[in-house]
Amino acid sequence: RLHLFDWSKLGVAPAERDLVNFVGERFESFLATYVRKRALPPSLHLDLFAYYRCLLLLWAITDYGSWILLEEAAPEDKEEAWRALSRIFPIDQAGMQEEMRSLGEVIDRVP
Repeated sequence: RLHLFDWSKLGVAPAERDLVNFVGERFESFLATYVRKRALPPSLHLDLFAYYRCLLLLWAITDYGSWILLEEAAPEDKEEAWRALSRIFPIDQAGMQEEMRSLGEVIDRVP
């Protein structure tokens, strides 16, 4: 078996930093399993989820922006970068607030 690890953003941080990557349709069942498998259940904070969600957007903007600015980047890479950025901009603040509200409900339901 081959396993690939991306250590580029490795760091010590609260659980929310990693969990925010799994927010989505099946997050509640993922979170329930995550909490059940830990020796001590984490104390999760919605404001940290919001912070790390914004940080992920900034990382994406930085990464894709560098693809566009690099003269050596292949044309297809630049096109993909523009497509990815067009999904981010303009940043849907109302949508992010709704996402955090829904996430708060999920966190409250999981013991």
